Amino acid sequence: MLRTYDNQRVPIPNATLFVDKITVITAHEKRRLAFPLTNGNSEDIRKARRVVVEALRDTDGVLADPPPEALVTGLGAAGVDMTARLWIDPARRRDAVDALNHAIANRKEALTAAGIDLPYPTSQVLFHDQTEETDGDRSR
Repeated sequence: MLRTYDNQRVPIPNATLFVDKITVITAHEKRRLAFPLTNGNSEDIRKARRVVVEALRDTDGVLADPPPEALVTGLGAAGVDMTARLWIDPARRRDAVDALNHAIANRKEALTAAGIDLPYPTSQVLFHDQTEETDGDRSR
């Protein structure tokens, strides 16, 4: 039987223990947390990374060693995708939830204060007449 953080009991059959992989997130003293974020395409990536790392360093519960990171992970539809990673020393699940909550809030406030755009996904919808008579004639 496993007890989850939200106090549920989960039976794990013995056959599963012999065959499948079980991840134990409480096995080590330090634990890494991560969360995604997106900055506008026109923003200075180095500046955004620096602001995020500084905000994470100033977050209660975030360890200085290993240091927090802000990694560029892709170019998405709304901007530059990044992943913020930080390490904590959680005694309880609540500590991990609180650290992540404060890290995300601090990151948002720091980027806003630095004038860095946090874009919202947008879509462009084009309407045009698709009758046989006008299809392909962009001047009409």
